[in-house]
Amino acid sequence: MSETAALLGTLAIILTFAGVFRFSKFFFSTGTLLNLLIAISFTVMFMMLFEHIIFLFGVLALLAPIGALIYLTDIDNSLRSVSTDSVNGIFNTEGAKSSASECPFCGEENEPGNDYCMTCHRTINDD
Repeated sequence: MSETAALLGTLAIILTFAGVFRFSKFFFSTGTLLNLLIAISFTVMFMMLFEHIIFLFGVLALLAPIGALIYLTDIDNSLRSVSTDSVNGIFNTEGAKSSASECPFCGEENEPGNDYCMTCHRTINDD
């Protein structure tokens, strides 16, 4: 197990060096020496901060589902705030008004009986 961790750590260091070298070569095309110095310095910083970086990504990986749950709960609550009567009014013609409703916000014509504008999704009537 420790050999695998050491191999992965070595691979991470090599990939960091190669990635920073190519990245610096893209931005600083003055000479290879400057690119090598930038790559070495970033690789050394990566090696010194490796445990903290791994810890940070681990915490973020643990917090991501919680953030997604909060985001999805907000969406679910906003969808539940639309009353079922108004949603049913969009599809049912019982008790529908005789003329089309104009949205007071965007001016779009909506089907009779709609309580919400189909364009801007705001309330048409205060009923």
